[in-house]
Amino acid sequence: DKHCTKCDSTSGDCTACETGYYRDGNKCTKCSDTMSNCDLCTTGTKCDTCEDTYFKQNINTCTSCVNKKNCADCSETENKCSVCENGYYPDGIGCSLCSKQNCSLCDRKLGSCSECINDQFFLQSEKCISCEEKVNCTKCSTTADKCVTCDDGFYPDGSGCIPCSSNGC
Repeated sequence: DKHCTKCDSTSGDCTACETGYYRDGNKCTKCSDTMSNCDLCTTGTKCDTCEDTYFKQNINTCTSCVNKKNCADCSETENKCSVCENGYYPDGIGCSLCSKQNCSLCDRKLGSCSECINDQFFLQSEKCISCEEKVNCTKCSTTADKCVTCDDGFYPDGSGCIPCSSNGC
């Protein structure tokens, strides 16, 4: 059998198969031939891992992660998306746009932001917060917790704005 990776030295019987195949008597059978959409298995009745965009409904059934728009990969054990396409994040069932969280860049698995959508938001603890939270700030950094431009009479200092009078400007 061409998918056999190890044979018994005495009998010549197949004792191990390639990944994605299982021992079926003295031959190797592809997991997905006996269990649809099964990627890895050890027997013909127990699927260990389903193909991408499928999840394990029970020990021998892989079910499509249906109607999961913008989903790159499903959870292995439930009907929800675990990895989304670029520009999206898992929302518990499917995928949502990063911009829903005011992000221009977010993690495809975790949803954590790495850059905010515009200078009206600043990045704090991987979330985009409204620049209005910073007193006297008119423009914020999209990648850090700091103000970039302040109201007249104020200047950026650290994460916020301080009056020019405190610096003698």
